[in-house]
Amino acid sequence: MTKLRLRPASLVAGLLSTGLLLLSGCGSLLESNEPPMQSYILRTALADTVAGAPASGAVLPVLQVFRPQAAAGLDSDRIAVVRADRRFDGYAASRWSDSVPKLLESLVVESLSQSGRFRAVLADAGGFVPDYTLGLVVRRFEAQYRDGSGPPTIVVAFDATVGRRTDRALVSVFSVETSAAAAADRMTAVVAAFESATQAGLTELSARLQAALQNVETPEPSISR
Repeated sequence: MTKLRLRPASLVAGLLSTGLLLLSGCGSLLESNEPPMQSYILRTALADTVAGAPASGAVLPVLQVFRPQAAAGLDSDRIAVVRADRRFDGYAASRWSDSVPKLLESLVVESLSQSGRFRAVLADAGGFVPDYTLGLVVRRFEAQYRDGSGPPTIVVAFDATVGRRTDRALVSVFSVETSAAAAADRMTAVVAAFESATQAGLTELSARLQAALQNVETPEPSISR
């Protein structure tokens, strides 16, 4: 009869311990020491549709909002930071949910649509020829650490160009700049300050746009064929 040869207990224990070491080594290769990336959305309150509402029966214009252009470093989903020594940077583990131009385009369309001053506000006019167009260039959308310590100040600045589509006339050109101090040097507080500064900028944009169009004759809308 053939006898089964048993391994010594010490050898089995050694093999087991070696296997555990190999497994633990493999596990460490799958782990990352970098913090997980956090993505933040940007929301603002809806515009007041009562104040400054047009007269009943007034013919409201159609506005097309072009995708905003952005200064160097802002055409991305990075949450921009300007340090006290003027270095341009970004928060390491935090991003916007989309690029800055796309975020602002959505917020501008939503805000102006809720203002009650336009028959329609469109990002893509489709077959319609809009009465007016709005172009934006984002110059600043950043968290500024001005003294090197403490919570940052959020600065939002953009240039606006208003045109009349039918005859390509330039109606108005103006700039908007707003700021808001973050309550703390935490991302939730920083994002909240971005929302406050952006909301203030949208409110001023709406008021300046309405003032520019107040005395401009609105042509009859048409459909391209």
